[in-house]
Amino acid sequence: DTSIFESKVKNYIIKNEIKLSESELSKVLLKLSKDSKINNNIFEKLDLISLSNEVNTSTFFESFDDNVETDTNMLVDYSLCGEFSKAINILHKSKLSKVSSILICKKFLYKLKIIESLLNYLGKGFSFEHAISKSDIKVFFKEKNNLFKQTKIWNKKSVNLCINKFIKTEINCKLNSEIDYNYLEIAMMFIQLQTSKNL
Repeated sequence: DTSIFESKVKNYIIKNEIKLSESELSKVLLKLSKDSKINNNIFEKLDLISLSNEVNTSTFFESFDDNVETDTNMLVDYSLCGEFSKAINILHKSKLSKVSSILICKKFLYKLKIIESLLNYLGKGFSFEHAISKSDIKVFFKEKNNLFKQTKIWNKKSVNLCINKFIKTEINCKLNSEIDYNYLEIAMMFIQLQTSKNL
């Protein structure tokens, strides 16, 4: 539960005499992951740092930056697995945390190209496991489950449509940074349309 970790953050700040403004504290709280294991890892890392060094404001902030990467991966995986509502919740949190829209676009393109590569091997008759090893993709077990599900949902045509959509979305985000998240939301709705055809 996020509220438990929010109070843990506040207690940690008081205990270690870390000076944060209200807005800085809000930014840190927004970086809490939806995955409690990841949040626990942050506090373990901070405890280890405090054994050898004094935890200051910058090391405290840096410890939460890994969550942004993890949440971005979750956003992309949920979206590509057809779980739009979960993905859009993380997108709204990412907007509040000011996560780069370009970073999110690049992560979508990266994952779509992995799916495209796997679909090429599967189309040649390779098993999923053989396709993974042939494509030289380094994946963890949890990622493998998502990729397996995604290769069942997606086909090459829909992947290519979405790659083109995200190339255009990335350009629009760069040109119109004040409404970049609107473009991301539209692109994710486009993905939802593609996945809903095959779910």
